[in-house]
Amino acid sequence: MISFGPTEEQEIVRDTLKEFADQAMRPIARDCDEESSIPQDFLDTIWELGLTATQIPEACGGGGEPRSPVTNAILLEELGYGDASLAVAAMTPSGFANAIDGVERMGHVYEARGDHKKAAEHYREAAAFIRSGGYPEDEHAAWLDDLANRLDPQ
Repeated sequence: MISFGPTEEQEIVRDTLKEFADQAMRPIARDCDEESSIPQDFLDTIWELGLTATQIPEACGGGGEPRSPVTNAILLEELGYGDASLAVAAMTPSGFANAIDGVERMGHVYEARGDHKKAAEHYREAAAFIRSGGYPEDEHAAWLDDLANRLDPQ
């Protein structure tokens, strides 16, 4: 039977993030807005929750969880309950990670089609995107560069 209710995992995400929003976001939201800044300890706590890392492929040091638009919507709804601005700050690294993953996946598509020049272009773009995020010596970026150079030496 098809169920349109949340999965057990989604209920855990909802409950956990609602509690986080109540305890960690709502108390600081007004001060953050008035000061136009977000405390580093809040951002560190968000990173420790693993909201971004869970969806990054295991090969890149993440959890390798499959993406779920429904789980992401629940996650954003609960963070938004805490504060919309803090929710955006909390999820910004996920957008960065998803963009890298998307560019890299397109490289794999072109490589599978035999268009090595186009694949190499996408791999180089993904590597450059990683480095633009402040990770100049990132191992995955180096791996992408190596892959691009093997497909299309410059």
